[in-house]
Amino acid sequence: MKRRPAILLLALLATLAATWWASSLDEVAAPVAGPRAERPAPQPASQPVPRPASRAGAARATAAAGAELALFRDAWPASAAGILKPYSFRPEPGARAAFVAAAPVATLPPLPFRFVGALEDRGLRAVILMEGETVHIVRAGDRIGERYRIERTGPDALVFTYLPLRQRQVLDLSAHDSPH
Repeated sequence: MKRRPAILLLALLATLAATWWASSLDEVAAPVAGPRAERPAPQPASQPVPRPASRAGAARATAAAGAELALFRDAWPASAAGILKPYSFRPEPGARAAFVAAAPVATLPPLPFRFVGALEDRGLRAVILMEGETVHIVRAGDRIGERYRIERTGPDALVFTYLPLRQRQVLDLSAHDSPH
């Protein structure tokens, strides 16, 4: 027989023997019901402790010790009654509706562009815009990155579409000096 199966068989036999031995202890020691008894006074050290003569006597002595422990065991506290209760991670039905209602609504960011000037080339109007330190020269229909598209360039205003939300924004040019 190979070594690994032999070790596994030996472990199985040891487990079965320990299970049989533990079950025999449960049969001998009956649970004690009733009020809590007073603890007996400890024996002085001068008296010798009696030793059982056989294995059966050892099992009875162990069972008696288990019964004695059962007498002095504290009851399970009432405050810990729900400690082993199953817990569900599912949200309550009303909580989902409140969560959906509390979802933030996406808002348009302010336009990051500053109007610098406008050019007329062969009847088409081009607008010069600054975004931070970047200069953009755009016409109607052009895209600025993946976020904005110029819809219309007029003398008073520029109309942008914010592409992620597909909403329009207007940059008022009346406050700026027109280069006409």
